Amino acid sequence: MNNENLLSKISKMSEEELKDLARSTSDVEILNILAENENYKVRCTVVGNKNTPVEKLTVLAQDENLWVRQTVALNENTSVDALAMLAQDEKWQVRSAVAKNKNTSVSTLAMLASDKEAWIRWAVARNENTPKEALAVLAKDIDWRVRVAVAENESISADVLAMLAKDKDSDVRRTVANNRNTSADVLAVLTMDKNVLVSKTAEDALK
Repeated sequence: MNNENLLSKISKMSEEELKDLARSTSDVEILNILAENENYKVRCTVVGNKNTPVEKLTVLAQDENLWVRQTVALNENTSVDALAMLAQDEKWQVRSAVAKNKNTSVSTLAMLASDKEAWIRWAVARNENTPKEALAVLAKDIDWRVRVAVAENESISADVLAMLAKDKDSDVRRTVANNRNTSADVLAVLTMDKNVLVSKTAEDALK
């Protein structure tokens, strides 16, 4: 099918048919055409197709639609450079998606660790590739949910776990007790915690 016939056929498709095509095709030419469709849902579906070229993902990283950029930011095929660009997006949903991507560079994660939005710092704290230095900073975050996320991260150092074991928030202390890297000494201290859930979790971890 030549390009003209292909364009004609695509122009007559419904939204659902376009999304189905964008989801199932492995034809790069078709994906490139659908990547320019006026319907943002179709463009989002193109981003989710593993056959979409990295170069096209980089183009879509600059899409005017928030949800398209967010989908690009979540895609594990998106280039490190495109992720770094998206990390500076004005929309927190996009930056949060970058923070969740396991291919986001260490330097970009370190930058996002100081983002003004708590949900982005939370996502950085949960990323297994976040450097220990950034996790140490996030362990002192004003938002307890961020500190819980740090306490869950198995890349965290023993010193930071010990510090978080003294956190004012019981959810943070209980999460420390659940982290398999928490030392027996710290767990022993947590077994005497004033919060029953914390002490019981620490006792179970020591068994």
